[in-house]
Amino acid sequence: QRREAEADVSAAAAKKNPSLSDTWSAGRAKSVGEDAIGNSFGNGLTVSWPIWTGGAVESAIDSARYAKNISDLEVYRTEAATKLSAVKAYYNYLEAIKLAEVQHESVSDYQSHLTNVQQQFDAGVVAKLDVLTSNVSLANAKQASIAADNTRDVAEANLNNIMRIPMNTKINALDKDFPEPEFDITMDQAILMAQKYRWELVEADYQVRVANENLRSAKAGYMPTVAVNSGYNWKDSDFPGFANKGWSIGGSVSWPIWDGGATQAAIKKAEAGVKVAQEQLLQSRESVELEVRQDYLNILAAKEQIRATEASVAEAEEAYKIAAVRYSSGVGTNLDVLDAELQLSTARTNYISALYNYNIGLATLENAMGIPAVIHPEFAAGSENK
Repeated sequence: QRREAEADVSAAAAKKNPSLSDTWSAGRAKSVGEDAIGNSFGNGLTVSWPIWTGGAVESAIDSARYAKNISDLEVYRTEAATKLSAVKAYYNYLEAIKLAEVQHESVSDYQSHLTNVQQQFDAGVVAKLDVLTSNVSLANAKQASIAADNTRDVAEANLNNIMRIPMNTKINALDKDFPEPEFDITMDQAILMAQKYRWELVEADYQVRVANENLRSAKAGYMPTVAVNSGYNWKDSDFPGFANKGWSIGGSVSWPIWDGGATQAAIKKAEAGVKVAQEQLLQSRESVELEVRQDYLNILAAKEQIRATEASVAEAEEAYKIAAVRYSSGVGTNLDVLDAELQLSTARTNYISALYNYNIGLATLENAMGIPAVIHPEFAAGSENK
């Protein structure tokens, strides 16, 4: 699409250049009052050069250049979207790995507890109910573990798909833990950067320029056009017709006096197009600012959740150990241990989710701020020209 836009610029610019055409004609006719039938052959070369088109060609060239800039932006936006998709898929896979590990730990804890319960039941210390409820909890944990393993495998296939490698490829994630990079940018800084670099806003600004060029082109319908032309021709009654030579040179000025209101209607349409483009630019600014604010606040919330869930995991681990020891000592109940294990699994899951949300939030905010995935020299040059 960018190559198409580049070709459109060249096509628009070519309309300012002179054009050369070659014609050849042949005929056979009988004149009134004459008995003979004559042949006629002609050749001609004609050069035409539009000197002034009222600004129509110039506006078409500028409009094509803005369209080319917009196509550049589409490339950069696609690159950034691809990067964001890869980041999300990777962290989704990493989250699935960590959640599967949590479920495996849960199965191990339930299995250890069931062994303890069975031993105490065999010794006649606890009731059969404890064995049954522990067995049910273990079965439920195994089901959750199977589902978590399946989610991990699906996430792996999705990541392979985004990376465009065979979806059955086994991946070994080198980063087993979620990173927690620093977040030291203010919301105002994020909004200002988005307003300057966000692709949608730059594109909307170019669309306003395109609309203005369309208006300029429409107004050219009221302007005169100037052209010059010259030619060299040959005419003869014998094929191929190169005997008699001649030449011509001339110019023309055309000024439309009245076109039935077509130009006026085109100007009104173009003026409406300018207002639409301007309104879309304002809406884009508001939408981008709202998106940045939401992403920024989501990051802050995720960061607080990390600290809260991190403390909850430590407390849940301690609570589970106490409940297990109390049950082994005969002063606690089986329900206390099962509840403590459930709370521990939930706390671990919430902690992983908070880390996932934080990292995804950073990547999403980076995309919302318009940070390119690849730094292109022509993008920097385009920003300077803008």
